[in-house]
Amino acid sequence: MLLLSKQKLNTIVRFKVFLIFAFTLFILFSIDSKSQIGNANVKIINAFKVDSNVFEFGLEMTRLQSKWYRWANATFAFKFSDSTFLYDSNILKFEQVEDQDVTINYGNFLISPLPVNKYSIDCTVFKQFLYVNIIGPENFSDCVPVPTDEAKRIAKFRITRTDGGQFPDNPKDLVGLKIRWLEPTEYYNAIAYKTDNPIDSIGTDSYNKSEDNIDLTNPLDAKAIFDNDTAQKPGFNIRSFSANYVGTTNVKLEWETLSEVNCKGFKITRTSDFYGGLKADELVYNYVVGDYNKTSEDPKNKRLKGLGTSIKKNIYTFEDTAGVRNAYYYYKLEYYDYGDQRTVPSRGYVKLRVPNSTISHAQANPNPFERATQIEYTVDDDVYLTASVFDLNGKEVKSLFKDQLTNIGDHTYDLNMPQFASQGLYDLRFFAVPIKDKTVEASQASVRLTMYR
Repeated sequence: MLLLSKQKLNTIVRFKVFLIFAFTLFILFSIDSKSQIGNANVKIINAFKVDSNVFEFGLEMTRLQSKWYRWANATFAFKFSDSTFLYDSNILKFEQVEDQDVTINYGNFLISPLPVNKYSIDCTVFKQFLYVNIIGPENFSDCVPVPTDEAKRIAKFRITRTDGGQFPDNPKDLVGLKIRWLEPTEYYNAIAYKTDNPIDSIGTDSYNKSEDNIDLTNPLDAKAIFDNDTAQKPGFNIRSFSANYVGTTNVKLEWETLSEVNCKGFKITRTSDFYGGLKADELVYNYVVGDYNKTSEDPKNKRLKGLGTSIKKNIYTFEDTAGVRNAYYYYKLEYYDYGDQRTVPSRGYVKLRVPNSTISHAQANPNPFERATQIEYTVDDDVYLTASVFDLNGKEVKSLFKDQLTNIGDHTYDLNMPQFASQGLYDLRFFAVPIKDKTVEASQASVRLTMYR
């Protein structure tokens, strides 16, 4: 029997201890690496106060690894960034609203039996936090697929104060009131995926069955990552404000916002002059076109309601009726904040001219012509239009149309001269009478035509 010396025996023992230590480090490093990579990322997005008593936020999910595909269920817990916030179910309404990229048919909360082709959701206000429980379908094929490395919105929530109170907000705070994941996130939040084929359960000798739900927050596996919304509170950004004359003394006002902050609604005022050379921001606007705060007086003012705080683009339209023709109209756009203070945004002024003449352009192309030509003409208003061709003696040679309802804009007419018309000069005369406006006399336009054979 071969006996080892004490020194060699100690060396072997130390080597084995080293191997065990190295293997332990490898396992821990592997687990930590998976934790850093993550199986899924769930992020709070667009968390803003959209009205004085309404707060909204969304959730988006990204699949980070190929080991799973379809989302099964989740439990989430949230808390406001304001430590003094009072969580009272008697004055807070917490609900899910339909606004997500992934098609998810949410229904009333139901645990047994599991919902089919939809997700069951429960939103609860507890004494110290907000809680969401989402139960998914039983079958793998009915669960929502989550793409790899592409964020998809999975839910949007709304919290409403029903007691007439307001959510706290500091105008000087660039971040504003936020909703956060309740910490520790791995304790209060969980998300699971649905299996299709049996897979080896990490850390056990058993196998998960098809249609099982696997926890993505398993501490021995790559964890789910829960991120808060770090975006700053958006500013009020307006892309454009325009005024367009649409006929019969009507003006269409349109503006597009890229983002809004604490915007309750808008007010539009106007003034006018006959010169058009004045500075818009130096004028007195004493005529109210529309006012969000006067909805009770005119229901159409409801269209002036703002989005509160939002990073969504939005297009608003409103109509006005001009009182005088051949004048310049100046419009001023303002928005109300939650304190009913009005502010004129950048691009908050616009000017246009309401035309007096109703026929602004007319020509023939080609001219001279052999027998046929195309007449091009523009009317600046909706009119009853009459057009005829006369010879130089004033005799009517051809009638094109009489009292024809013609809308504002550019028009064409294919003119074919009659067989008896001889070579020479002719006058094409237009007569236009504005619709619903007796203050303007009929306008006229004439085009000299040259025909040859």
